[in-house]
Amino acid sequence: MTLPGAPLLAGLLLSIVVMSGTLALAAFFPVESFPAISVACRLNNLSADNCQTMALEVGIYSAITYAAVLAAMLWRGWASVPGRPTTTDAKATPLQYLFISGALGLFLVHLALIEFGPIHVSRLNQSEYYSTIISLENLLLPVLLQLYVASKSNCPTRLPLLVALLLGMSLSPYRSMLMALVLFGFALPFLLSAWEAWRLRSHERRWKGITHEAFVLAVICATVVFAGIQDTKTRSPTLLGKSLGVTSLPPENPLPPEAKRSKVLAPHTGPNIEQEPAAKKTESESVAPPPNYFIGRVSQRIVFPLYQSAIAVHLADTEIELPTLTDQVLRKLRLSERPNLEEFLFRRIYGGHGHGQTTSLAFGEASVYFPGPPIIWMLAVPLILILCWRLLARRGFDCGTLFGFALWRSSFSGLFPIMPSLTIQIVGLWVLHRFPLDPLARLARVCLATTLIGSLAMTGYVAIAQISGHRDFLYAGFELKAGCWIQSPSWIPYAVSSVGAENSLPMKPVLAKQHRTAVTLALPYGTAAIPMLNDIAGAVASMSRCKDKLNGRADKTDVNILYHHLVPRVPNPLNILILVILIMIGFRTWQRKYGREEGHQ
Repeated sequence: MTLPGAPLLAGLLLSIVVMSGTLALAAFFPVESFPAISVACRLNNLSADNCQTMALEVGIYSAITYAAVLAAMLWRGWASVPGRPTTTDAKATPLQYLFISGALGLFLVHLALIEFGPIHVSRLNQSEYYSTIISLENLLLPVLLQLYVASKSNCPTRLPLLVALLLGMSLSPYRSMLMALVLFGFALPFLLSAWEAWRLRSHERRWKGITHEAFVLAVICATVVFAGIQDTKTRSPTLLGKSLGVTSLPPENPLPPEAKRSKVLAPHTGPNIEQEPAAKKTESESVAPPPNYFIGRVSQRIVFPLYQSAIAVHLADTEIELPTLTDQVLRKLRLSERPNLEEFLFRRIYGGHGHGQTTSLAFGEASVYFPGPPIIWMLAVPLILILCWRLLARRGFDCGTLFGFALWRSSFSGLFPIMPSLTIQIVGLWVLHRFPLDPLARLARVCLATTLIGSLAMTGYVAIAQISGHRDFLYAGFELKAGCWIQSPSWIPYAVSSVGAENSLPMKPVLAKQHRTAVTLALPYGTAAIPMLNDIAGAVASMSRCKDKLNGRADKTDVNILYHHLVPRVPNPLNILILVILIMIGFRTWQRKYGREEGHQ
């Protein structure tokens, strides 16, 4: 890479662009335009005007801070360091082979758990269910990205690294992670190569290589954008059903006096488990979404971090006990059960006791932990990261992509949430280059070949399952007869999960819409779930009561099936792209082997 500090410049520039765009949205649209944000502000005793004013202040400070750091970096020439990094070459060590194999193995385990375990209708619930694996993947992806960017075009691990990156991207629930991986791994190297070719007036062969890189970038960008759009549309089956009009319910039947006096029933069998996030978010999801579903969802998601930071600032000025810095570090290392600031904010915004996280931005972190003006801490965070990178780069350690990625993340989370993972990644990258383990070269190649074959088989199976409609949504409505009412609505998904397990279709359904006498459920498996609807009606009845029953409990005959609507899901294009690349790797390997055999003859 011609400019070692280019990823850091890109990280700062990306932070400025995103913060400026977020600030523009927050200034242009009132907080009432975003239902979930309005609810979050009210839950934390913030009026709409105060919430928006504080969010705008956060956005202005954030954009100015990173613009100032970028200007200082360009003015002082911090993006250049004397000497050339020594960790970038065309040769991969056996330990790197083993690392890529281990990363692919983790991704395959995650993929297998998703495909062969309970099918989650909600991507949000699925992310919480596999949160530990996702945390490990988030730790590995920046290291894989650094190795991919540092590898030469003739490096034997370049295509396997690409497969690992794309597989990790297909599993990541974070759309900002996808955007950052594309920017740092593909867009930035292409722009630097194109600039170098133009500056040197390079010959035709060089421009041919640039054309090839442009084609690869275009394919990956198109694939990731399409995958991101589909993920946004289907992430919440509740809002998807509302936008498609497939969750309508008849008016609530008149309730008998017993329904108003009765207590919530415990489930007939099964452990006392927590409610799913979908049940926790009933209040925010009960607000009608914007008229344009997709644009409204994306706009709300983009602007939400400013309001989350504003809520953190507001809480810091109250007497509420907030997580300490020790909690921040220990929780990131999975050494404590106490929530960190991001988890604490999630619970304050959405309620419950789950492990979801929301970003607080550097401004929120400064307001909570720094005793002085927030702007000082906000300037110190990127400068600390730039200083650490320069110290390592002067010693020939190529880790610019890691630090560029960290700069981008710090604009959303601050310094302390990223420091444990960044430290582990730097140490891991140093070990990969410092200890080649040459005696294990043959074993390392066998491991990599095995995981690549496993990736081909698993992604092929996933593509077939998606094309066959195995992951389609099925929305089914149920209504109780007059004189009956639902007593324990939040337990209905668990009762339906038991029905799915009995029919060898493990699932995690979601309540898409409900009132006291009717519900709409979002189910996986598409048409394969239709034969279970009568049994699912029995599950709804098991959480309901009727005034005319001797024991007070409803049965299957008291529940009517109103409708069922099939909503097809488009296959993930990233899986198709991974399959194509794996087939290319197999074909190239066969070509090399066939060529060597002909040469010996």
